[in-house]
Amino acid sequence: MSNTQKDLPIKIESTNLNNQDYIWQLEITPNRTSLQSQVKLMNPHLTQKALNLRALELAKKLTLDQLPQVTNDFKNKALNFDE
Repeated sequence: MSNTQKDLPIKIESTNLNNQDYIWQLEITPNRTSLQSQVKLMNPHLTQKALNLRALELAKKLTLDQLPQVTNDFKNKALNFDE
């Protein structure tokens, strides 16, 4: 499943590091039982490790209430979005 969710909260930050307008892609898997979500960086930047960590930090701050509601068919599937 490789869908980009457009209804996630938007967070824009700037940096003086040269990232060539790189877009980080993350996968968020919500778990309603534990009220937590798992975050996976799908395409880490090869040289900007600090920005990789920052993208993960931002995604981990999302609460389950901020994630789009999904139907029962997709409850256990991952949500993908671009950072």
